[in-house]
Amino acid sequence: MCIQKLRDKDHSLRGCSRERDLLRRAVKWGICFFAVILFTGCHAKRTSQKDRPLETLNTIVSEVVLHRHTDTYRLPMPADAEGKNLFANAIARVNAWEKVHPGQFTDIISYTRGICYEKLGNLKESADEYSRVQSGDPELIENARKRLVVLNELQEAFRPPLIASDPEEAASLVGAARDRIASAIRKYKGTEWDSLVMLCAENRAVEEFLDLQTRRSQVGEATYRQAIESLIERFSDSKRIMEHQLRLGIYYEETGREWIGRAEYGHDLNAWKYAQQTIDKAIEIYVRIAQADGYPEKREAQARLDAVEELARKIDKNV
Repeated sequence: MCIQKLRDKDHSLRGCSRERDLLRRAVKWGICFFAVILFTGCHAKRTSQKDRPLETLNTIVSEVVLHRHTDTYRLPMPADAEGKNLFANAIARVNAWEKVHPGQFTDIISYTRGICYEKLGNLKESADEYSRVQSGDPELIENARKRLVVLNELQEAFRPPLIASDPEEAASLVGAARDRIASAIRKYKGTEWDSLVMLCAENRAVEEFLDLQTRRSQVGEATYRQAIESLIERFSDSKRIMEHQLRLGIYYEETGREWIGRAEYGHDLNAWKYAQQTIDKAIEIYVRIAQADGYPEKREAQARLDAVEELARKIDKNV
């Protein structure tokens, strides 16, 4: 069946040719994906969801297939013709199509949703969709089964640590969970699953950081700063690296403002010096982000840089 084009083979031109041959065969099944692959351009006119109620399933699937090998850990999520997250929006579009055409091409729909959830880093949802591919093209079923095996393994690797009331036991459980993730990273490094594993690892690390952020006053400023620096070090090749860098810049800006307050209204003779050190670090980070093209944090860093430079001028008058 035409959905053979969704098989996880190599990314070579030979693989693409093989997929196209299979798409020709798909015409017998009434879904002409081949024409879509050839004639759907990257510069499609933006069409709102409400203006395309009758869009065909092959239109949606072809867009997903075109971007299915995108490294969503290192690269931004691809956008569709509406400028939205392609994979997230494709799920909504497939659901809408399925509602109008209930019971049709269920294997294709489930497999397509499985790809989308996988690229988004939603392990459970992706596994659930692949498990539903039980009819239709035999090779598609086998391919879904193989992906399901890996996804089930990753779900175990990224299983949240159990909750314990005893602090030592809780720390041990958290350590065991981190070890499982580290093992998965090592196992799948350099494979087609590398991007997904790193995406999930980063998502988990950010979740842990945000939880720690709510307890910032309890864990202390040093631990809080080290947690941010750990994100930067562990995920230096992530598309979110500037987000992590911005967190560190904000930390130094907040610390610098506190030192300025102490210097202006307190009696700490070294406060201006400490304020200068932390504000200089904030400026350095903001400049780095402001000069980095293609990152959504660029504009925020530019705005913060203007404000922090005013603080730097105030410090210069007192140092």
